[in-house]
Amino acid sequence: MDSNKNKDIFKDGFNFNLDEEKKPETNEEVHNKEIHEEEIDNEAKIDNDTIKEVVNIEDDKSKSNFLSNLNETKNASFEQEQFTYQKTSNYKKWIIQIIILAIAVISIYFIVNRKTILIDFSNMLYEDAVAWANDRNIILTYEEEYSNEIQEDYIISQNIEPGEKIGKDSTVKLSISKGKDPYEKIVVPDFDTSWSKTSIENWVEQNGIINYKFNNIESEDVPSNYLISYELIGATNDTFVRSSEVEFAISYTETFDTVVVPDFINETMIDVDIWAKNNDIEYTYTYEKSSLYDEDIIINQSVKSGEEMDVNEVFSFVISTGDENDTIIMENFLNRTIIDADIWAKNNRIRYTYSFEYSDIYPEDSISYQSIKADEEIKEGYTVSFIVSKGTEDEEEETIVMDNFLNRALLDVDIWAKSNGIDYNYTYEYNSIYEKDKIMYQSIPDGDELVGDEVLNFIVSKGEEIVVPDFSELTVTEAEEYDDDSIEVKVIEKYVKGTREGEFLSQSIGAEEVVEEGMEIRVEYSLGDRITVPSFIDELKQELEEWIEEANDNGANIDLIVNEQAGTGLEYGKIITQNIYNDDIDLSSDIEITISSGLTVPSFMNMSKSEANNYSQTSDLNVEVVEMYQQGTSAGKFLSQSIETGTKVNKGTYVTVYYSLGDTLNIPKFVDRPVTELQQWVDEQNSKGAQLTITKTELHIQDLDYGLIFSQNIYNQTNADLDTDIEVVVSLGELYSVIDFSEYSVSEIEDIAEENDLTIIFETVEDSLYSSGKVISQEPESGELISKKDFIKIRVAE
Repeated sequence: MDSNKNKDIFKDGFNFNLDEEKKPETNEEVHNKEIHEEEIDNEAKIDNDTIKEVVNIEDDKSKSNFLSNLNETKNASFEQEQFTYQKTSNYKKWIIQIIILAIAVISIYFIVNRKTILIDFSNMLYEDAVAWANDRNIILTYEEEYSNEIQEDYIISQNIEPGEKIGKDSTVKLSISKGKDPYEKIVVPDFDTSWSKTSIENWVEQNGIINYKFNNIESEDVPSNYLISYELIGATNDTFVRSSEVEFAISYTETFDTVVVPDFINETMIDVDIWAKNNDIEYTYTYEKSSLYDEDIIINQSVKSGEEMDVNEVFSFVISTGDENDTIIMENFLNRTIIDADIWAKNNRIRYTYSFEYSDIYPEDSISYQSIKADEEIKEGYTVSFIVSKGTEDEEEETIVMDNFLNRALLDVDIWAKSNGIDYNYTYEYNSIYEKDKIMYQSIPDGDELVGDEVLNFIVSKGEEIVVPDFSELTVTEAEEYDDDSIEVKVIEKYVKGTREGEFLSQSIGAEEVVEEGMEIRVEYSLGDRITVPSFIDELKQELEEWIEEANDNGANIDLIVNEQAGTGLEYGKIITQNIYNDDIDLSSDIEITISSGLTVPSFMNMSKSEANNYSQTSDLNVEVVEMYQQGTSAGKFLSQSIETGTKVNKGTYVTVYYSLGDTLNIPKFVDRPVTELQQWVDEQNSKGAQLTITKTELHIQDLDYGLIFSQNIYNQTNADLDTDIEVVVSLGELYSVIDFSEYSVSEIEDIAEENDLTIIFETVEDSLYSSGKVISQEPESGELISKKDFIKIRVAE
């Protein structure tokens, strides 16, 4: 019996036994043996040193035994010999490969499906939240609401708590602030003359008042910057909301130590400096990046052009740094000149200092050291130190010969003087020959040798001298047409008692004075000491008031006396009579007019709702009736009106009158109707003062489409409370079994989805185990029950 018959070749392998009876090999066996021997050669990865060591150890033991065994079992000549070989098992290798593959698949699954810890979006700008969500494939939806605490476009709340783990493509709903509610009612305090302008501004800011205006009025009775009076426009204390309009009259005392501020936008700091020095004004400035303005250009100023400012105030402005980044890369200035460093520093707003030292390595006038290494990052305003080479130090003292600096910049003098250890002074003078900022004089002629510690003196040109003309010799028209680009002339005309029209009054800078280029000069001429009053009959009072305001701004002191006449049939404020018109008057005169008292708002308290609705047909008022629910009132009861009784208004003014809908309501039946209709109805009732709520229970209901109401606890009840909670059962639609999509193409799946009204989301992933377009997995799996509301997620190979 063959002893090898019952052996497991995967465990024991083949025996190498030359003693057994040899059988001739078939061609197929010979071919298979050759292939297997080739596989063994390919799999042998043992290095040469190890092979040699094993061979050397086993050589003595096996060589003679192998040969002797071979000789003992050798067949006769020409008789075929048969060999069997020990086969290497691949069983374990396949097991290891399968385990590695399984680990890789599991790892990829967890990497692809790893979850994100949700952050707290509260008080975060919505744009920042979107950026965070896009980086993590999170879907954001939002609704807007007013908030007094959270500023506009910032997040109020989120529907998923911070710290929760959510998967990719999860949806987070946010509540975004629309800012403060413009229609929220605001309590108007008892404003009186004890309120300063600052305290009013604080009240405006704290309550977010949108439409407000300060009117400065000269007053001897009220201290400067305190309230004289105020007016609510189109509202009353009871109806005032955040968006209502209010005007404040603020007392001020005119002072003459003021200066008119020019327009410095698009100008440079040099222009401000000249103006400030000539007017004894202190100023400060800051830098801001701007994509609209070039570098070194003024982009904003604290006082608008044309307005006056006190000479004791500090003027501030903002200079553009261009659209560059704040971070600057330090250049390599070694072996370059200090002029190169100066240009670079000015262009990048970098401060720098430099000194001179002898150097055996760097040639004369080249930079031998910089305190910041090349390619390092620095910020605007940083200070960099340089050392400039004086060349090789000679034992003998070098003779210094004066250079020619005429018509050169002061920087050239500074570099040369520091290089040679020389002190110098400089001053500025006007000159019509040398350009501005060019040297026009040096105390030592060029070519002369310097003696001892002599100090050099230089004079720098301020450019051509600009002399202010005498405008008293010019007429108003000539002054307005004065053509000289070096100065700016602003002509102002005003009424002055005891002067004639066109008479010269003053100029802000005296004649023959020398000024800097671009200086603004204010020249005043008289409009005379009498004023012609036009006729404003049949015009509105407001037009006459505007004319008087303009005249008073120009030096007049006209007062307006107003009388009212009722029953004219004219709109409020229409001028009926005017005591003076088309005639000249003194600057301090009174104009008396009679105006129509216009329409008076009636009391709607004793009117029914239908009477209020019909009031517009017999009146010039536009009456709008609004019905509201209110506790403790019966239907049809008058509640309030938007404009107080007795208020004088213009023709066509809108008055809103509020009547009660009662303190109970009728809830209709919404069964078999969409739940959205119920929600719309509830929202409409709540907008009228109700406080209804909806409690929804969602169930899968056979033969009832998704979103339809299956049952409702309260309906057709005529006396339901305003805060009733309506309980409804809403259908999620009928359930259906998910099919297996693994054998379908993407286009076939899309057709199935369209035919069956399914929502399917495709996710394309890389997977070498699947051909392109092949379905890898689906969620939910086939056989699971879902409704039309749910969506199916299918992963497809790229």
